[in-house]
Amino acid sequence: STATGYAEYGEPVIFNNLLNNASFESGDFTFNLARLDFRDFLVRYSNNYSELNGYFTNYLPYLLLPEGVLGGEFSYKSEMVDLGELIPTEEALPDTPTDSIAKIPVDSLQTREAVAGVIQVNPNIDFRLNLDIDTLRYFKLDITGLKGDLTITDGGLILNDGRLKMVGGSAEMEGYYRPVQKDKALFSYTVKAQNLDVKRAYEEMELFHELVPAAEKASGIISLDYQISGSLDGKMVPELPSLEGGGTMLVHDVQFKDYKLFGTVSKQTKFNSLKDPNMKEIKVRSTIDNNLLTMERFKFKVRPFRLRMEGETSLDGDLNLQMRVGLPPFGIIGIPIKITGNSEDMQIKMGKRKKELTELEYEDDDLSEEQRLRFNLLRDSISEDMSIEEIQALEQRMDSIDLKTILQKPDSLQQDILLDSLQIQQRIDSVKTRTYRAPAPGPGSIPDSLRN
Repeated sequence: STATGYAEYGEPVIFNNLLNNASFESGDFTFNLARLDFRDFLVRYSNNYSELNGYFTNYLPYLLLPEGVLGGEFSYKSEMVDLGELIPTEEALPDTPTDSIAKIPVDSLQTREAVAGVIQVNPNIDFRLNLDIDTLRYFKLDITGLKGDLTITDGGLILNDGRLKMVGGSAEMEGYYRPVQKDKALFSYTVKAQNLDVKRAYEEMELFHELVPAAEKASGIISLDYQISGSLDGKMVPELPSLEGGGTMLVHDVQFKDYKLFGTVSKQTKFNSLKDPNMKEIKVRSTIDNNLLTMERFKFKVRPFRLRMEGETSLDGDLNLQMRVGLPPFGIIGIPIKITGNSEDMQIKMGKRKKELTELEYEDDDLSEEQRLRFNLLRDSISEDMSIEEIQALEQRMDSIDLKTILQKPDSLQQDILLDSLQIQQRIDSVKTRTYRAPAPGPGSIPDSLRN
């Protein structure tokens, strides 16, 4: 048999075993022994109002038997869902009545002080929902225009084909969430986000706040393609040692201001342009495992320098980074820098390169033969203990040499060029000692660094 009708309810119906204080407010229904169809059903949970269209299956065993599983498939539309009202708290959030789905007073849970466990999911339901949510609020983060498919099954939530907007950009997302205890839950998600406001991301996205502390001193636009999994504690806070994952962050256009790392490097190298750099179109690949975030080598330009950076940071703030400041014009000659300590007390040292930064790489494949010869001569003339000023002086002097003559008349002018190079080296030696003056070289005197 089949029955149809319209219902208005003031007390919880069916949802009383799903979520506390959840109820149907009104809607049209058709039911038989197999399933319950409903249309334009208004559902209230605390201050969240939603509209459902779809059907339940197996509803009688669910109501009558402890092991009964309620099935269903429907569309879910809401102007506002505040996840803070689903989180267990030490004191229940107040119910504020409203008579319109368009008038929803929401007092979002802004801090975690009152949180007393993770969001629970009833293991006896098996739902498939097509989502259309105008605003989804999670603490300080507002996600807008959320659409996607949400499956509730086996006590967990699975999001597929999620499309949304947040922190000034748009994103595609898939994820999984499952509580395993009252104060512990597992999560995993993959996000592909475009054109995010990095400052808002730092302020509104808690995990981004923890993993990218440099964003506190940055402004601009980034994109993300990242997968991460881990666990949440009883305050719904990610447990940092549990995190695993990896992906790519694309820095489109970001301006740093008073970031301590670059400020310290600038002070040590006396390169003022490194203090508050602007970075554009940089791709940073990284992985997270065992409480460490490891960055693969990436390159970026801060005029007039070409920089390279790699290394790892612990999620507790400890640093083990390596940087190379490539000197102009092409960055072939570089200064290795090691960064250790922590975010509060950084240790910046310049010195002998570590193995992975030893090689002088040609970073441009279109260098002319003249340019390559100039850089080879300069490279062979530099000693490991030279200061930044000495390297710059040598490079400036080398730039003044017309190396085209070597390529045109190598036999007749080779000795003159080598003598000129020797004079450069002697000039550097005089800068280092301030007292030593070398005698004029003889015509056959060739420095060891320039011998074949």
